[in-house]
Parts: sequence; structure tokens; C-alpha cells
Amino acid sequence: PSSAVRLGASSPEDAPSLTAEEGGSLSLAALADESGQVDLLLILQADGQGQTLRAAQVLPECQAELPDGETGPLAAAYAAGGLDGLQQTVEQFLDLRFEGTAVVTAQAAAAFVDELGGVEVTLTEEEGGLLATRSDNVARGLAFASGMVRLSGEEALYYMELEAGGTGDAARKTAVLQAVWQAMAASPQ
Repeated sequence: PSSAVRLGASSPEDAPSLTAEEGGSLSLAALADESGQVDLLLILQADGQGQTLRAAQVLPECQAELPDGETGPLAAAYAAGGLDGLQQTVEQFLDLRFEGTAVVTAQAAAAFVDELGGVEVTLTEEEGGLLATRSDNVARGLAFASGMVRLSGEEALYYMELEAGGTGDAARKTAVLQAVWQAMAASPQ
């Protein structure tokens, strides 16, 4: 199961570890669609002061025993067993224990990003071109160039799902998560 977790490192030797013994409890966070299918699965660990957030992405396509007794992708655990079923499935799969679990719909995540005033990310030329050619962006007259841009919630969701650069969507999901964390830290309490 260790290969099931992406930690944003170029090699396993460079990957940070996430353990409760390092001073911060582990939590599970998921982004799900309206049918309950999980698209993004993260293990989160904040330090005791809430100053630093470390995250590891769990690959939702990994096969595990689901709450209904069937074998299937982790992505289906929430639909099969709700919040508790998702937490228990991932805990069993990774042999970790979580203090809590939260599942957010894509629509709620987009609304939260909008409430923060958007998020800033750095777009490659290819990503900017793909965002610019999306039909609803064309209809609104929006153009995206490479470099630092501020994305709305809906745009951030689309950005995370882009198939660009051959790197998959993990780096973009991480960039949006970091931008949300920074925006939350910068906003007045």
C-alpha cells in the first residue's frame, strides 16, 4: 500500500512522512461528486499550532475491500459506506488511524474558494491555453496566460482536472490546496 500515497516528492527517499507521533493528528479529507464518488483523497496533518499543513494524496483508484464487502476502488468507499465507511476503508488499507474525516462536494469546495476571493496558482502555457479554450470561459470572454493567475472556485476545480504536461493532476491539486491554505492564513479571523 505504500505506493498508494503520493507525497509530492520525486523519489520515495525524498518523500516526507506523515505520522501522528510527529506532533499532529492525522485527518482524512475527500472531494466527492454528487453521486458520492471520491475524486480526491488526502491525508492531512497540521502541526500543533496550526501553522503548517502537510498533505499526502491517496490514489482513489487503489483497490480495497469496501464497506459493502465487495472489492473496488477507494473512490467508491464513501458511496458504499458513508463517512464512517470511507474512514474505516482507508484506515484498513493504509494501516493508519485518523482523528476525523471530512467529505466536501466539488460544488462546496468551489464556493469556499470563491468565499476566499479565489486562489492564486502559476499556470504553464499549456494549462493557460486549455483553460482559455473551455467553452464557458470563452463565453465569458476570459483569457488565461501563463504565469500567476487568480482562479475562481469553478476555475480551480477545472484546473485540478486538466490533463496537461504529462504529469497528471496531482501537482495541480497540491497547488490549489496550498493556495487555499495560504489564502486562509492571510484572511482576517
